[in-house]
Amino acid sequence: MALFKNTGGVPFPCVVYTRERADRPYVFSHYHHGSHVPKNLPHSLRVQDLRAWDARQNRQAMENACFLVLVAGDVAQCVSLRNLAEKRVRFLFTGSQYATKHSTPDPLLHTEFHENCIPLRFYGTMAAYDTVGMFFHSLVPIESGVALLPREIIEARLPEICSWVSTCVQKNITTSVWITENGDSYNEHTMRLMPSKCTH
Repeated sequence: MALFKNTGGVPFPCVVYTRERADRPYVFSHYHHGSHVPKNLPHSLRVQDLRAWDARQNRQAMENACFLVLVAGDVAQCVSLRNLAEKRVRFLFTGSQYATKHSTPDPLLHTEFHENCIPLRFYGTMAAYDTVGMFFHSLVPIESGVALLPREIIEARLPEICSWVSTCVQKNITTSVWITENGDSYNEHTMRLMPSKCTH
């Protein structure tokens, strides 16, 4: 079994929201670029490797990934699907990896979506396997869904926001595919051969 590690894995969205006072909502500040999650894939499409492969690791990686950073003063906390109902660890925001603002915003901002919506883009994957040995050789992220967050957030809305992210994570899983050099395509979630769209 191979754990896919290339340029940090698969892109995973993360946004930073800040507030000045405890009685005020958190307001969108910036995207944290460069967030990725590891991708676990079978070493090959042979039966023994498929049986050894544990697909749950990919879901767990996304559930543990930080998609929202809430900053109050100099203290921040990361929100993930896994820690929603837990007491989250606080850390010093200044000097952290999340404090850096990039000059290039998400291109979806101020375009097809309303300016008060902050798009989080999620990616499934297309994994390529060679035809002869059925061994893995490359992976491409493919956008699979968008969650639209409000520009202002109160903590009472976190369960609702997490439900949107959870839907996108599930879509990541169910839309990811494996392909071979001869054109066969398999759904990663079901491991079933997908019908070809080509007609003869």
